[in-house]
Amino acid sequence: MVNRLHFKYVIFLQVREQERQFARKVRNDVRQRKAVELKVLSEQLEDGWVKEQNEKAVSLRQLFEKNLEHIGEGHRAAANQVEWAVFFWEIASPSMKLFLYVYYN
Repeated sequence: MVNRLHFKYVIFLQVREQERQFARKVRNDVRQRKAVELKVLSEQLEDGWVKEQNEKAVSLRQLFEKNLEHIGEGHRAAANQVEWAVFFWEIASPSMKLFLYVYYN
């Protein structure tokens, strides 16, 4: 009878140890799966962020170049206005010159 109880107790301990090992394996598998999923998710987020930053950089670069073109247009327009002002000043009559001088000063 004692041998039989001892035998059942040993089997109980073996089964308990097997269950512990099985639970440990399941926990490790879950940890590994979670780590892999987090890594994949972080890579996807990073790729999306990098793509978004590149798109922003391209659009800002295009806007910058467009603004540079407009700056050049402004300078050309200002130069043309000076040329026209000089031209009209040269052809203006003395009375018109007097009027313009008084009006703008």
